[in-house]
Amino acid sequence: MTALFFFSFTIFAEDNASTEDSTSLKVAVPDYTSTADSDAFVFGEGAGVDAAIGFMPFYQFKIGGNEIPEAFGYNNTLNCWLWGIAARVSYVPLKVGKGEFGFGAEILYTYLSRSEDYYKLHAHLTLAQGLIVYKIQTENGTVIELHGGGGALMLGNIVYEFSEYTSDPLNKVYPSITGGIAVQRYVTKHFCIDTGWDMSYAFMDDSSFMILQPSISSGWHF
Repeated sequence: MTALFFFSFTIFAEDNASTEDSTSLKVAVPDYTSTADSDAFVFGEGAGVDAAIGFMPFYQFKIGGNEIPEAFGYNNTLNCWLWGIAARVSYVPLKVGKGEFGFGAEILYTYLSRSEDYYKLHAHLTLAQGLIVYKIQTENGTVIELHGGGGALMLGNIVYEFSEYTSDPLNKVYPSITGGIAVQRYVTKHFCIDTGWDMSYAFMDDSSFMILQPSISSGWHF
């Protein structure tokens, strides 16, 4: 009887130790994509739609005969126009490799103006482009986005105002291409801080130019 009791106790102790080891192993496995009831962001969950809106100034490279910085006076700030509003939306429904593939769109808007003693000049600058998008999540939960595409740069309602004369509004549209990278760090399951760097090229007659567009935005994952 004593031998039987000792044998049974030994088996129970081994089973209990095995269970504890298994539990410890599960806890140790990193789970950066989180569980279903977690508040952490899960890449690939939801509708796969991301939207962001924020601040995007730009730097214009001096190429050829383009005189836009001189015309609007931001050559005095090293060809940097210091404010702009940008919005970007993407939809990535396709699983490709370790990431998600899809499409999106981005728009930059700013109001260009210059005021001198004898004249004023102003115009609306809009850069709107369609994108091909690829996103991948790192082990710490950060999402890295690569995107590229094309669209148009629009200079709308270009007007010179003098004391006795105002020019007729002029509107111009030029084709453009772009490429860039964005990093999204999720604060909650849906809200993120989005930072990005884009490079765009506008094809203008005899005065094509390239602009660098840094941005910081608030984003939402649907």
